[in-house]
Amino acid sequence: MKTRARIVGHGEDGTPVINGDLIFEMMDSHGLPVEFASDVLRRHGLAFDVAGFVRAALASGNFRSDRIRRAFIDTSAPMPLVDATICRVVSEEPR
Repeated sequence: MKTRARIVGHGEDGTPVINGDLIFEMMDSHGLPVEFASDVLRRHGLAFDVAGFVRAALASGNFRSDRIRRAFIDTSAPMPLVDATICRVVSEEPR
């Protein structure tokens, strides 16, 4: 199933935010680096949903929290935000 880009919200500064599952799919299927996707989106006045990316990564079964965190090392996303998002998404998962 192909995922299409869609606006899922807006950042605090009004920046349109696209679905993070699309960014994960592009990374997982095609090897697109997260930092490259983040840079291209930023140049076009967009961002992506980190929580959606984390949910998709965890749902794939191929990614643990440490590997997800490493995907964000070279992006502009603040690591405390990434870490908090991973913790929140993991705690929301059904046990």
